[in-house]
Amino acid sequence: ISSVSKMPFRKKPRDSMHVRSKSNMIKSLPRTVHKWLPKLQPLAETVAKWFPRVKICLWIIDSGCSKHMTGNRALLTNFVEKFLEMVRFGNNDFAVIAGYGDVVIGSMTIKKVYYVKGL
Repeated sequence: ISSVSKMPFRKKPRDSMHVRSKSNMIKSLPRTVHKWLPKLQPLAETVAKWFPRVKICLWIIDSGCSKHMTGNRALLTNFVEKFLEMVRFGNNDFAVIAGYGDVVIGSMTIKKVYYVKGL
């Protein structure tokens, strides 16, 4: 077994320009302040309010009826003004069918709805 001689450890001389005292180091460090902010900022004022729209559309549809009729001409699209015939109601009153057209209710279309004046 060979013996290893130990050499004494010597510190290198310090360069005076790179030496700083600890008190100077602490003062020269930048100060950073961390502040928590929420990701979403609440709006100060509501931009728009939602109001539900209610449209009342009253129709009585009888699947066994022979003729669909309306007294409102504005509901009919593709209107054809033409005297077709007279219609008699359950109380024995008569009225003139003055034309016909299509009525659109939502996604449903009723074809050949008769326009009866005074209905």
